[in-house]
Amino acid sequence: MYKTIFSGLLNFSRYPFIGKVTPYIEDLYEQFLENPDSVEYTWREKFAQLPQTPGRRDIAHSSVVERFALLATSTPSRIAELQGFTEESVKKQSSVARLINHYRSHGHEMATNNPLGKIHRNVPDLDPNYYGLSSPTWETFF
Repeated sequence: MYKTIFSGLLNFSRYPFIGKVTPYIEDLYEQFLENPDSVEYTWREKFAQLPQTPGRRDIAHSSVVERFALLATSTPSRIAELQGFTEESVKKQSSVARLINHYRSHGHEMATNNPLGKIHRNVPDLDPNYYGLSSPTWETFF
């Protein structure tokens, strides 16, 4: 990502060693984002010339890396918790998804639209109680 951003500042094809100093430049850029006056004038000028998205401020790359490192070391239930889910809500959501899938594939077996009056069989997979979904759950938006 930074290579494309900094390619306008530095000529990577002309200076093959530049990849080795990229971490140094990234650190300078993060310092610039926190406090532009904390970096040397020449770097400040170069960083100020980088293209900006209107209405959005660039963020430090290190904070994004830290967030992904935290997610990578978290257990799946911890990830769900970080995203605002509880184990119970995830189970209910999974049950709703399975019920919807069974209606897609077997809903016709319960339909009462047969003009010949064929008796339809009871399909337990199409009952919400089969998945532990009771009437209070029916009011929940999934």
